[in-house]
Amino acid sequence: MQDVAELISVKRQYIHKIENEKENKSLSKEQIGIIAKRLGVDSDYFFSSNRATIGNDRLHFRSLTIPNYIRERARIYAEDVVSVYLFIRDYIEPLGLEFPAFELEERFQDVSISSSSLHKSDIERITLKIREHLNIGHGPISNMVRLLEVNGVVVSTAKGISPRVDAFCNDDIIPVVMRNDSKSPVRCRFDLAHELGHLVLHKGMTNCIDEKPLLEKQANHFASCLLLPKETLVSEFPRFTKSRIPWESLLELKFRWKVSIAALIMRGYEIGLIDDAARRKAFMHLSHKGWRSCEPGDVNGDGLYVELERPELMRNAVRMLIRSYPDFLPAMKGELKLGSRVLKTILGMPDLDENSFDSEARPELKLIK
Repeated sequence: MQDVAELISVKRQYIHKIENEKENKSLSKEQIGIIAKRLGVDSDYFFSSNRATIGNDRLHFRSLTIPNYIRERARIYAEDVVSVYLFIRDYIEPLGLEFPAFELEERFQDVSISSSSLHKSDIERITLKIREHLNIGHGPISNMVRLLEVNGVVVSTAKGISPRVDAFCNDDIIPVVMRNDSKSPVRCRFDLAHELGHLVLHKGMTNCIDEKPLLEKQANHFASCLLLPKETLVSEFPRFTKSRIPWESLLELKFRWKVSIAALIMRGYEIGLIDDAARRKAFMHLSHKGWRSCEPGDVNGDGLYVELERPELMRNAVRMLIRSYPDFLPAMKGELKLGSRVLKTILGMPDLDENSFDSEARPELKLIK
């Protein structure tokens, strides 16, 4: 609220009165234009109904301390992403094409997951069934983004919402996962697996604060089991001793499985390969080395490096549609009232020419008589 007030040179109390419909206060057309420009949308965006409506109580965030204003910002952004997806879908369906459907949660409804228990063994069993159903064996998952997209989950970037948001998901209309890709690639992969856990395990559940901590633990356990199946990890996990932590071997496993060293240590502890004393000692060393926030291989230039996996579903569809419909991007911008900057972020296409969103900038051929 304070940021908006400063942007249009009014007091915070003035914005508060408008939001709460106190007194007869309103913003001028010029002020609305300034706000719209900052947000990367058309002024009409504020007065038009969105194609997608998402309930705030159905957004699953990894952090329990996200303020309401950030949750609201995330909800609006998720609605924009879904609106873009629906707009693209309307164009590809007449061509005889369709996006993948999400069916994983329906295939595993035989296991009842409640918010009253961790259900560790049930969740482990579900992740094994998912691997079997998707025919990906018991080895490393090569690309988590592609795994989600091929199975009907829309993935987009949410780094502009807040640094405090790691990732969140919703399935009111379609399953959609937003991730903050300013984090390390391995942590992004874990975030995606975590959000897939919500989509599979918690369909229809709200993010009630009384239930939330347990739901988050369930999703974390799902991610750990999916990315690091017990059967294979038992045979590969290095031996810890009282005097030595096998950092080199853990680093090799990190690059093989594309997970953080911290996730490997926790998974090793969960399945009984190391005891609590070894786990605590390892995490003390991680903190001492400064690896809790940035591990070796997290940054491009470290030598061995895990590449960030990028969404492809909507981007590939748009590339095809641009060739078939020259005015596709201007039509999207006009109908959704979203600016080119926002659309390029949602689509994961930062290199798109700004002029490609403007129908007036497109040259026209005229017949000479």
